[in-house]
Amino acid sequence: MLRELFALSTQDEQSFLLHLFAGELRQGALAGIMVDAIAATARVPEAEVRRAAMYSGNLGEVARVALLEGSGGLGRFQLELFSPVSPMLAQTAADVAEALAGLEGEVAFEWKMDGVRIQAHKLRSEVRLYTRGLNEVTGAAPEIVELVREFPAEALILDGEAIAFDSSGRPHPFQTTMRRFGRRLDVEAVRAALPLRAFFFDCLRLEAQSIADRASRERFEALARAVPEGSRIPQLITSSEPAARVFYESALAAGHEGLMAKSLDAPYE
Repeated sequence: MLRELFALSTQDEQSFLLHLFAGELRQGALAGIMVDAIAATARVPEAEVRRAAMYSGNLGEVARVALLEGSGGLGRFQLELFSPVSPMLAQTAADVAEALAGLEGEVAFEWKMDGVRIQAHKLRSEVRLYTRGLNEVTGAAPEIVELVREFPAEALILDGEAIAFDSSGRPHPFQTTMRRFGRRLDVEAVRAALPLRAFFFDCLRLEAQSIADRASRERFEALARAVPEGSRIPQLITSSEPAARVFYESALAAGHEGLMAKSLDAPYE
């Protein structure tokens, strides 16, 4: 199948495919477009490619497996501890009426914090942190490692935000929080000057169970069991526009960007 694909491709397309399979792609194609292209070329369902890409974090490897092994091969990609997954994207709710109209029934609204996206993996006393780009940053945020280590569950995968606040309790700009994740830092010195807090909004694994494929309402329930309220992003589940507007104003008043809106029935993807 690969030989057939390359035979039908132009020289530029062949170069693109070689870089894709080698994991060295440097162009700006959106991941969603690539998922669609892989699914169409390999003749497998787009949902299976998207799920495999999320768990793998390597579109080139997913494309190779899809083309050579089809759906059966894609099923090997699973959620694993200490193997970061591509982050789920949610709808920004600049207008709560529009968010409520676009998502049927009750909607989960969350404060939109302008922090650094983090994924926390825990197995007993071992905790590792990863960024949106799937880079490990455990050593850069020891206070978050200590926080997650104290959570009662033995095995966890959490999605959230790390953010620094000023002395008045207002959130620092994103660029300031990012200073904590520089490559050459005296971590303890910068920790004292710019302490981080973590706010989690999703749970992908709780103990032995992978729950990423379950509806968000179930994942939110698991999050509430696993993470104390003070370490969860404020959330309101409602179908009421007035209630959502009040919640939106509270996010702005606290110095945050607004709200995120999420379906209660969606899996993590």
